[in-house]
Amino acid sequence: MPRRSKSLDDVLSRRERQVMDVIHRLGAVTARDLKKNLPDAPGYSAVRSVLRTLERKGHVTHRLRGTAHVYSPVERPSRTRRAALSRLRRTLFEGRPESVVSTLVDLEAARMSDEAYERLIDVIERARHERRARRGRS
Repeated sequence: MPRRSKSLDDVLSRRERQVMDVIHRLGAVTARDLKKNLPDAPGYSAVRSVLRTLERKGHVTHRLRGTAHVYSPVERPSRTRRAALSRLRRTLFEGRPESVVSTLVDLEAARMSDEAYERLIDVIERARHERRARRGRS
């Protein structure tokens, strides 16, 4: 049984993260699929090597389809996104979630619709309400 790491992004190389991004985007891939979808793709044997490493680390699993190995992620993409964002928050934003959100809004302000702003406000208000409700129960 492959071991399961504590945090996906804390243990993956840049290339391994690129491979995981493609696997999450496509759902299930062969080494050939990966080679076609990776930026600056290495040779076929190098792609296979990265897949074996990811499987050994417990991030992907495979099944046979004919003679091809088809690789799928062990974790859901949402968990991977959370781990990556948590790492960015700690590394680049001094652990402050408001800095992350502020930066994202600043970057996307020209493209965000009024509906997108409303959804953000709703998410923040819902989180604030849930936090207050938890405090009230403590």
